[in-house]
Amino acid sequence: MDDNKRDKILLAAQELFSERGYHETTVEEIAKLAGIAKGTVYIYFDSKEQLFKEVIKSGFKELTRIVEEKIETTNNPIEKIRLIVETYFNYFDMNRSLFRPLMMGEIEIKRRPSQQKRKKYIENYKRNLRRLSEIMEEAINMGYFKPADPWDLSLALAGIMEKFIFFGIEDGKSLKTLPDKAFDIFMRGALKEGVKI
Repeated sequence: MDDNKRDKILLAAQELFSERGYHETTVEEIAKLAGIAKGTVYIYFDSKEQLFKEVIKSGFKELTRIVEEKIETTNNPIEKIRLIVETYFNYFDMNRSLFRPLMMGEIEIKRRPSQQKRKKYIENYKRNLRRLSEIMEEAINMGYFKPADPWDLSLALAGIMEKFIFFGIEDGKSLKTLPDKAFDIFMRGALKEGVKI
């Protein structure tokens, strides 16, 4: 199979799912935007649902790879957290059309929650937060953060980032000015009293 065609299909699907939503997007429209025949889509993907899942999966995979590369450059957990925040905002500023499909994956699970889909989505979400939780634990153990559950801190930071990115994209703003705000808001709540960064 031709990886170039597969990538074109994924990019077209990402753009259309973002603009029109899952239910309003057709495979025919995806094929047309990708510059291929409709039947070719089915060579690479069994269904529109599988294609939607692959858009989400490939986006998370790429983002995770970039984050890991960035945080390997330092041993300081605070700097790692700052790099994660910056990387998320920069990634979605450059890949705005990917954010909505990622959000829609969450919405779709909430709307039609089969046990299997729900379990898989939650496990994927947890997997993406585990690394952040490990870094939060490092920050606590090194005395930067007040005692807290590292998982709870990870959820708090993820929530802050998600809302800043969502409304930044919805309002048509550049996301480049938002990482410092999100990081600062999180750090004010997490830092141990007297710790300077």
